[in-house]
Amino acid sequence: MQKLLLLFIANFVFVISFSQKLDWKAIDKDIVAKKELVNLYQSVEVQKKIAYQNKDYGFAGRCLQTQMIINDIKKEDTSYFKNSFFIDSIINSDAAPILKSVMHIMQARRLAYFKENYFYRSNKNLFRNKTGTTNYAAFTKDELDSIIELHVDKAVAISKQENVINGIDFLWLSNDPLQFFFKPKYSDIITAEQISFTTYYLTTYGLKDNTFLLEKNVEDFLQIMDTIKTESSTVNKALKIYKNWAI
Repeated sequence: MQKLLLLFIANFVFVISFSQKLDWKAIDKDIVAKKELVNLYQSVEVQKKIAYQNKDYGFAGRCLQTQMIINDIKKEDTSYFKNSFFIDSIINSDAAPILKSVMHIMQARRLAYFKENYFYRSNKNLFRNKTGTTNYAAFTKDELDSIIELHVDKAVAISKQENVINGIDFLWLSNDPLQFFFKPKYSDIITAEQISFTTYYLTTYGLKDNTFLLEKNVEDFLQIMDTIKTESSTVNKALKIYKNWAI
């Protein structure tokens, strides 16, 4: 019995120490340099399995994204949706809600990137995924916008339901981690991403430089929100997100 206990403790310490040795900055640097991508992919796979065992879904999500990026580099552009097929698989599975929320944000970004970079390609039909899966390449830009918005809204809804207090392990999801002047909850990170998906519409309505909003205290911020009126339902939604987040 004592030997079993010692073995369990040794294994537990190994799992913790092994996961702590992962250097994301070094990994990102190697990816940019396209250095040892096969070995890098396999190393991340080991880390991903450990993260799943520990129910560390922020870490697991980052591993999945890293492997997807490696596949994007190694394979042709037309493999774009094949490389991210796992996202819909996880969303449609019985995976943990937080992991599904992460996947919703990843899918929203994936579709947004496709819309901006591949939509008008003459070989767009070659981006078709496996038979029986969603053929995102066949959608119009408006339809893709609706799907993106749906994924972001679902990610936000889950983040509020789960109420994960410590969002540090999910900061990699943020387009701008330095925007947080406080220790963010997971819902703060996802709400900020919802805003980033929406606020580019504000540039058309005289709010090109909206960083000044974040410098205001809550009372002044809410007052400014109430004074901005537009005819655009999309802009009004963006302003509502800002306001609800402040409250």
